[in-house]
Amino acid sequence: MKNEMNKWRDFRSLEEQKIHQGVISFYKTPPTPEYITEVLGIQVPLNESYTEYSQTLVEEIIQEQILFEGFFDSIKGKAKEYGQGLMDLFTALKTILARPRLLKNFMRRLKMYVSNIKENFNNFIQKVLDKVPSLATMMTKIKDVIQKAFSIADNAKGYKGALVLSGLIVIFTYIQDKFGDVIKNLTNVEENAKLLYQYMIEKYNLESVSKKILGTMTDIRSYLGILGPIVGGVKFVADALGSITRPFVEKYVEAEPIDLNT
Repeated sequence: MKNEMNKWRDFRSLEEQKIHQGVISFYKTPPTPEYITEVLGIQVPLNESYTEYSQTLVEEIIQEQILFEGFFDSIKGKAKEYGQGLMDLFTALKTILARPRLLKNFMRRLKMYVSNIKENFNNFIQKVLDKVPSLATMMTKIKDVIQKAFSIADNAKGYKGALVLSGLIVIFTYIQDKFGDVIKNLTNVEENAKLLYQYMIEKYNLESVSKKILGTMTDIRSYLGILGPIVGGVKFVADALGSITRPFVEKYVEAEPIDLNT
């Protein structure tokens, strides 16, 4: 018990040091309003002046910045564990998510992916209902869980929203790979629709998964720990995230392409 108390005091002391240092840094080089809103996801109240933020708001900004830095710093020095490709991928993601303009453009790209996912599943659901009307309840639940999962991501602001949305896109990429023939060709409709239902509702419950992803913003290991088991491993996560991120990086971030496969 004594050791646990000492660890807690050490943790509290470290957090207080970070906040104290953050306050000093904040007043030396305060972040722009765009950074606070777009990256950290903090809505500045109308009664707050950019030049005279309240102490409460300053502390909230600093706390969110500590979380942001801590998330991406958590992968440092772990190339042997995760591979250099994944290290480079999250370095690229940090570059995107730390810049308001890039983040807004990236979110637009992610929402295009989401729009395609919803369209594919809506078409699939309608075709299933046309062939097997008795599956209406099951299909409605699939449609609802998709909507709820993405709504959680939509309600998360700033970099957290982008990471939750990216995680969900990875999962749906896997689902479309796993059930691709079913979704496109409607083979063995009733049997396979039930398998899809079991996967999306009973086994993982994607609404719950979305909440769990949002709760893993403390470190990358936890983030991968939610996604990896659902999609068959961290490699699939890296490949799917890379396919989302690579074209954006090459177009908007780097003059020369970044190799995310090494």
